[in-house]
Amino acid sequence: MAELSTPRPSIHHPITKSYAIDQITDIEHLRAVAHRMWEALFAAHSQAAHAIGVLTGVTDCAACATMLETDSNGCDEWEQWQAKVTRGFGTI
Repeated sequence: MAELSTPRPSIHHPITKSYAIDQITDIEHLRAVAHRMWEALFAAHSQAAHAIGVLTGVTDCAACATMLETDSNGCDEWEQWQAKVTRGFGTI
């Protein structure tokens, strides 16, 4: 694996994810973090678009319509997006 010799100097507060990212010295680890975070960002966007579609009546999804009104689970796609969001935002 490609190793960087020293962590990157960081302008971020030491207890933030941005600081932790700057401290990664293994380029493959950095790539993996970037991919997981990108998937999380896209999944969060997809969830928001889906929820807006359900709320406005553009998207017909009974499971998510119920979820928005009660404390139930959303559709399978919603749950898959949520898993990516959780995995990506918990990354480092």
